[in-house]
Amino acid sequence: MSDNSEGDTPGRANPARPNRRAEGKARTREAVLSAAGTVFAERGYGSASVEEIARQAGVAIGSVYAHFGGKQALFAALIARTTADNLDGATGTLAEGPDDQGMLDRLGAQLAETADDRVRALLDAETWLYAIRNDDELATALADDDRRTRASIARILAEQPAPEPGPLLSTEELATVLTGLFHGLVRQRRMDPGSVPDSLFGRAMGLVNALTAHHTDAAPDPADGRKPGSTAD
Repeated sequence: MSDNSEGDTPGRANPARPNRRAEGKARTREAVLSAAGTVFAERGYGSASVEEIARQAGVAIGSVYAHFGGKQALFAALIARTTADNLDGATGTLAEGPDDQGMLDRLGAQLAETADDRVRALLDAETWLYAIRNDDELATALADDDRRTRASIARILAEQPAPEPGPLLSTEELATVLTGLFHGLVRQRRMDPGSVPDSLFGRAMGLVNALTAHHTDAAPDPADGRKPGSTAD
């Protein structure tokens, strides 16, 4: 009688098989996303092809479609993962507090790492270019992803002690300013590295925080049209 202790038992499912299949699918998905990042970054969305991505990933074209459905869904999945990775680092750092110099230094280092990584910097630019050039389902998905990023940052900022007499910007507005500053400085450093030293983003963020949190006049009320510091007659 043969020994089936390490193989399949007749009439009984082998639990190792589903695990191996799941691991294989995960490896294929990761290979496709990695190849897609390079191809989309170097070719741009319009010139990138599923065929080239599959070739670089070392998989059949059908595997790309099986995992992602198509080029648009693949790009959306790639950007969502890249954004999530960046956000994990940023939110963890922001949670340390707005006045912590180490926090500002780490944010600056994160910006430098993004700008100095060719693929990440080009993907950041390609995402922006696609979103402003197009009005379709993918552009909407990219905008939604950006809104989720800003909302996550706003939640972290809202957990910080409230300044007196009150912030000049809401946490949502401040999150928008900081994300815009981040993306702008990434592109500036990519174009002219010497113009954006590693510490610039952290110092700029500290300045924005000081200006918005420690002003002496209350924010204007758009409803009454009065300027800060003015009084009603």
